[in-house]
Amino acid sequence: MSGGLSRWVLARSAVLGQHRRMLRFSALVFASLLVVACGDDGGDVSDDVTVDAGDSRDLGGSDAGDAVDLGEPVDGGGADLGEADLGSEDAGADEDLGPADLGVDMSEPDLGTPASDAPVQCRDDADCGGSGSCNVAPAGGICLGCTDGSCPSDTTCSEFGACTRDCATTADCAPGFRCLGSGRCALDTPCTPSNCPAPYVCGAVGCERPACASGCPAGWGCSGGYCTEP
Repeated sequence: MSGGLSRWVLARSAVLGQHRRMLRFSALVFASLLVVACGDDGGDVSDDVTVDAGDSRDLGGSDAGDAVDLGEPVDGGGADLGEADLGSEDAGADEDLGPADLGVDMSEPDLGTPASDAPVQCRDDADCGGSGSCNVAPAGGICLGCTDGSCPSDTTCSEFGACTRDCATTADCAPGFRCLGSGRCALDTPCTPSNCPAPYVCGAVGCERPACASGCPAGWGCSGGYCTEP
C-alpha cells in the first residue's frame, strides 16, 4: 500500500511540474508580446517627438523673422531723428539772432550827434556871461569859471565851475560827450572816430574842434585858433 502511494505521489508531482513549466512558458510568451507592443508604441512616440521638434524649429525660425521685422522700425527711427533737420533749425536760429545782436551793438548813441546839429555852449568868452571864459577847443566849447545863473541856456554850473549841458540821452550832448545817469553831459573817453565824427578830431582834451590852420568847413567861423560851429 505504501509503495502504491509513493508511485501516485511521484506521478502527481510530475504532472504538477509539467503544469508549472507550461505556466512559465505562457508567461514568457505574454511578456514577449508586451515588449513588442511597447516597442511599436515607442516608435510612434519617437515619430511624434521628431515631428514636434520639427515644429519647434519652424516656430523658432518664425520668431527670428519677427525679430528682424521689429529691428527695421528701430533703424528707420534713427534715420528720422538724424541731425540734418536739427542742424538746419539751429543754423536758422543763429542767422536770425546774428543781425539782431549787431543792430543793438551798433546803436545810435555810440555815433554821437552830427556836427550840423551839435549843441554849442560858446564860441568866445562873450557867450559865457559875467566873468566866465570860453574854452574853445572842445567840440561845442565849454564855459569855465561859471556861477549860478551865468551859464548858457540848457546848461548848469557844476561843482567844478564848468557849465555842463543837461541831457536825457547822448544825442542831447555835443560830439565827444555822453549823457550820464545824473542827466549831465560829460567827456566820452577814449576818443574814437565813432564818438568824434568829422569834422571834429581827437586831440589832447578829447574830441576837439578842427584847427583853423587846417581849414574850416563851409559856414564855420574861427575863434582862438579853432573852427567854430555856425
